[in-house]
Amino acid sequence: MKIAFLLTLLLINLSATASNPIIAVATNFNHAMSSIISSFEREYNITIDVSYGSTGSLYSQILNGAPYDAFFSADSKTIDLLTEKDLVVKDSSFIYANGELSFICRKCDLSLGWKNVLTNQDGSISIANPKLAPYGLSALKALESLDEFSKIKDRIVYGTNISQAYQYVESGNIPFGLISKSLVIAGKVDTSRYQDIGEDLYPQIKQSAVILKRTKSLKTVNKFMEFMKSKKTLLLIKSHGYKEVGP
Repeated sequence: MKIAFLLTLLLINLSATASNPIIAVATNFNHAMSSIISSFEREYNITIDVSYGSTGSLYSQILNGAPYDAFFSADSKTIDLLTEKDLVVKDSSFIYANGELSFICRKCDLSLGWKNVLTNQDGSISIANPKLAPYGLSALKALESLDEFSKIKDRIVYGTNISQAYQYVESGNIPFGLISKSLVIAGKVDTSRYQDIGEDLYPQIKQSAVILKRTKSLKTVNKFMEFMKSKKTLLLIKSHGYKEVGP
């Protein structure tokens, strides 16, 4: 495990030699961030490098010295932890997206509602690891709200991150999953195969970003963060399955 982590840091350092800013981004935001970076690079002719992973894994990498310039977490709590450790640029944090959860299945009748599907059909349930991924924690909270949670809890299978949880279902290995709505949109999943989960069943998923103190590209990163807050970008984020964020 330690060797794998050191190899990850080595790869990050190798990519940093090009002097491009490197941002760490929670996996759920992969597709949206790809579009945003492409738009930013076209407009400003500035290259942004990116590393994706679960929020918990990226947080650990930052604590261990990974040379990221900014961090886009899948929650606000992790940004608060970095702030407490004095690792961030003061007053640089902001909410860039409000996430939503969706239930997805390979083959099921969702006319009865996702809760009935889970409690009346057999099969494993895929979610992201709640210790590493905020979406996994929210998914677990939604499942715990079910009256019959005690009967289904042993069916839960954990993916390392939200993308892996999604792939477990899409590959056909697992019939059910609770994942980010953004992945449903990105995967163009048929509406007969997914259902949004009521927001009252899990904590709000407020995804926050921050500039890290170790950045050597503050001017460029500031420009990118302002681009993230632009009306054009906010509309793009919304189109990827996130709730609207105020300007």
